[in-house]
Amino acid sequence: MIAVSDGSDELETLILYDVLKRANIRVILAACSTKDGKIVHTSHGMKLVTTSPVEDSVDYNIDLIALPGGETLDGLRDCEVLIKLLKKQVEKGKWIAALSNAPAEILMPHLLLDGKATCHPSKARDMTGYFVDQDFAVTKTCITSQGQGTAMRCALKLVEILCGHEAAKRVANEILFTL
Repeated sequence: MIAVSDGSDELETLILYDVLKRANIRVILAACSTKDGKIVHTSHGMKLVTTSPVEDSVDYNIDLIALPGGETLDGLRDCEVLIKLLKKQVEKGKWIAALSNAPAEILMPHLLLDGKATCHPSKARDMTGYFVDQDFAVTKTCITSQGQGTAMRCALKLVEILCGHEAAKRVANEILFTL
C-alpha cells in the first residue's frame, strides 16, 4: 500500500507505484484525509485518482506501507487510521518505507523507526540520533530514502526485499536502470 494525501510528491508516488507494479506486486494507492475523496492534489498540482480511501485497507494483510514525501504531509501525519496501520506493521514485523520528509514528519513523531534512517537533508536536524547521510537506509523492517533523486533505488530495493534480487534485476533492466 502506498498512502498519499493532498500535498504528496507525485514523482515519488509514481516511481513507487510503477516499480512495484512492474514486479507484479498488488499495489493499493490509498488516500488519506483528502478533500476530494479518492482524488489527491499533489505537491505540484497534479491530480491523482487513488484506489481507495485508507480506511478500506484496515482488514488487508499488508506486506508494505510506503509513504512518499511531499510539500505537506499533514494529511498523512494526522490520519489516525494510517498511524494505526503503521503501528500494526511495526508490531507484526512488516515493512514500512518512507521517503524525503516522511521519515522526519511521520515516523519520528510516532516512534516508528527501528534503527538508523535517512530523510531529505533539510529535515536531518529533526532526526537527531537516527539520521544517516546516505541515499537510502534499510533496517530490519524499515527503508527510508532522501527524496526524488533516490526514489528509484529505494523502490528497486523494496522489490528486492519483497520479491528477491532477480525480480529487482528484471525490473531494473526493463526500465533501463543500472543497479
